Amino acid sequence: MEIEAKFNVPNATVLAQLNTLPKLAGFSVLPGKVKNLRDCYLDTANRRIFQHGYVLRRRRQADGDWVISLKSLGGAEGAIHRREEVETKVIPQLKDQAPETWQQSDVYAQLQSMLGDATLNILFCLTQTRTVHRLADAERVVAEYSLDEVHVPVNDAEIVFYEVEVELKKQGTEDDLRAIVRFFQENYFLQPELRSKFERAWDYINAPASKNAILTDAERHVLRRITEIDTGTNTYSRRAQALLAIDEGVSGAKAAFLSDLSERQVRHWRSEFKKDGVRIFPERVLEKAMHREPLPLPAITGADNTTDVARKLLWHALQDFRHAELGARLMFKSALPDEMLFAARKLATAIRDFAAFTPDAIPDDALDPLDALTDLLIEARNTLALMERTESFFAGSKSLTAAGFARAGETLFHRHRANLRAFFDGDAYRQMHNRLDTLLQLPDAWRQTPPTPVRLVIPIVLYLRLADVLSQPVADGAPEDPAEALAQTAQFNASLAMFEPILGRDMARLAKPLRAADAGLQELFDLSLAEATLNNYRKFGQWDAGTDAEPLAEPPADDAAVEAYLATVTAERAHARDALATAWAAIAAEKYWHKVGNAVKRL
Repeated sequence: MEIEAKFNVPNATVLAQLNTLPKLAGFSVLPGKVKNLRDCYLDTANRRIFQHGYVLRRRRQADGDWVISLKSLGGAEGAIHRREEVETKVIPQLKDQAPETWQQSDVYAQLQSMLGDATLNILFCLTQTRTVHRLADAERVVAEYSLDEVHVPVNDAEIVFYEVEVELKKQGTEDDLRAIVRFFQENYFLQPELRSKFERAWDYINAPASKNAILTDAERHVLRRITEIDTGTNTYSRRAQALLAIDEGVSGAKAAFLSDLSERQVRHWRSEFKKDGVRIFPERVLEKAMHREPLPLPAITGADNTTDVARKLLWHALQDFRHAELGARLMFKSALPDEMLFAARKLATAIRDFAAFTPDAIPDDALDPLDALTDLLIEARNTLALMERTESFFAGSKSLTAAGFARAGETLFHRHRANLRAFFDGDAYRQMHNRLDTLLQLPDAWRQTPPTPVRLVIPIVLYLRLADVLSQPVADGAPEDPAEALAQTAQFNASLAMFEPILGRDMARLAKPLRAADAGLQELFDLSLAEATLNNYRKFGQWDAGTDAEPLAEPPADDAAVEAYLATVTAERAHARDALATAWAAIAAEKYWHKVGNAVKRL
């Protein structure tokens, strides 16, 4: 039984730093040896070995010898893999002995029950540069620590990826391995790699060609999740399986066979997907497919070093941000991009909060892509919120309809979705993720800043956030500019959420009145926007008329219905302003300032 931990490494920079560690989880890292390996994976034409849950690898070593290994697939629990493994060494240069050595091996004996008379063929080969260190506790060698740069030929190009493997040796214990796993996760934020190198390379090689693919990465992920969670009637699972099969380039007939649908049903759902995307599935199914248990908050205290806390909290915010991206990419209507918007604001606020205290670590332009994304998300959120409000209003009326107004909103919705997807797929967004990953996974980049306990930083951050909130000009008890005030309360909320591990119950006491004011600001802003949009539509026939738009010669056909809706919105806006004045008074009061003071005084 092979027991090892596997982690994905984001790039060569992080791999290089991991190669210079003198200590790892308290173990000494002994000098490394570099090995250049070529691995070829073999199976039959109908992949009998894979169907039995195994993979057969022939590894050519630097001396020309072969090590042939039969390994079981699966067995991953987080970063730790437990796999059956049998192997034998064959020396091809000894042509008279090689066949006999191979046929008498345990690998050959186990293969016979799988293969029968089928012939083995090479599926693919990859090369890797492996740096191998031993991890020792005095005289006890606990594990072998390998840093791998893997090259996989794909069509006319080459995919390169990086991994860390730690294989437990005879003198090592599983407690040792768990300590090593914690070290990588807590100090370098490395993510467990659940796949073997074979599975990872196979995914790259067999990724659908762009001319056949009908799914984005986000859609592909959600459909795969649907096939996993829909184990009752399998109604939605079969639909998802058919689309996944088409995405891989198979014929409609084969997609029907694989999904247990008729060819007619496959054609129908392919056509519906082309029009509506993942919205062909009920939202309860989509929400279940995208559900993820919240990540546990990092273990930090007020006495911890600011730079260490910054790395932990930024990493936590980045993972929440990445999860929220899935829903924002898909953009089905009832899932407003609020989660992504809050995650983006939280990440941006974390960067702003720590930038002054970690000036050498966080680059000045780190916020530019996040600010651009936030603007796009706000536009999309505002349009979708108004569409929902409009649908709700007219659904309750038996005589009023506003078809033209609804179509104008639908057009704008599709434009927002296209803009967001283009941004997500753009270079600036990808580079932002790469920079943040590298920055957060290099502890040495943060050690240039003198250590400061985070308990001294939190009061400064919270008082600055509160000052920004209360600096808003007020008229009749409520902020004059709801949009600007909303941006400031959102940042304050994000800072409170970020420092929750340290503030504890004080965080809830501070957040409750702030969230009430935030909700009041959002409602007032939404109604003000609805009022302006309705007036725009009545005058120009569109939701987002620019300064150069030409007024309509005649009112739109649904003008009477829109006018009635406008009257309701205007009345609701006046009521929302009165309600906001009450909520705003709670956070502008001296009592609230004292709550903030008492919370930070305990630090």
